[in-house]
Amino acid sequence: MIKILPFSHEIDDVKKAIKVLTAGKEKITDAILFTTSKVGVMGLLCLHSLKLKIPDDIAVVSFDDPDAYKISQPPITAIAQPLEKIGRESVKILLENMQYTKGGNKLSQITLKTKFVVRDSSKK
Repeated sequence: MIKILPFSHEIDDVKKAIKVLTAGKEKITDAILFTTSKVGVMGLLCLHSLKLKIPDDIAVVSFDDPDAYKISQPPITAIAQPLEKIGRESVKILLENMQYTKGGNKLSQITLKTKFVVRDSSKK
């Protein structure tokens, strides 16, 4: 099940989505994947406020790997992105496009490897 949130990332929107995912007597959601660390941190706040235990009631995984995930209780499983390399490649593409004036900007696509860091939030 996918819950799409408004870009504003209001905590009330996150809490509403989590309530839908975790409501009812029959457990319909085993885990939540947060797509950004900002939404992930808000999601953790919401899960705690709803008295849901991680990973007993619901497992948690998130994109990005801020330090807060390492010290959270339990530590949060994350998909760590190579932020330094993303920045370097972005600047490289930007500089190339600034020099490329014939016929508009050149389209670029780069795939970088992520690292799946398994921590206690997704273990049962």
